[in-house]
Amino acid sequence: VKITSQEPRFWFNKINVPDFTDFYESVEVRSLNSPETTNYGVIFRFQQKNFYYFYLNAPAKKYGVDLRSGNAWEKIIFGKDSNQIDPAGPNQLAVLAYGPEFTLFLNGVEVDSFYDETLKAGTAGIGCNLFKAWEYMALAFDNFLVKAPRN
Repeated sequence: VKITSQEPRFWFNKINVPDFTDFYESVEVRSLNSPETTNYGVIFRFQQKNFYYFYLNAPAKKYGVDLRSGNAWEKIIFGKDSNQIDPAGPNQLAVLAYGPEFTLFLNGVEVDSFYDETLKAGTAGIGCNLFKAWEYMALAFDNFLVKAPRN
């Protein structure tokens, strides 16, 4: 993924499948050329403009989770440090969801969890955030995986 934006921007790409509730989602991502202020990761329970975003900032060795509702962002987990993040990458981010319970993994190690009932179902994808105008970002996403039980 290569992105340059004239203004701060959140970019995402989702898979086109029917919504699901319980799932395991993972992706490996490495920054090829990105500002140190940017973040990138996975989106889940995507419905229209609403979704969760589990992201990391590799140079800072921090991760977080945001909830986007329309055009508003709400911090669920903000700027937590993790020695599981490799600043040179690649890093694997994974989410295990069962109803409103979410477990987060970085490079195969459980790092956090949260409970939130806002979004009941949705689809999944990848995303990244550019915080300044005219920033350039190049990322390599690989081994994107989503597993969900059949309805």
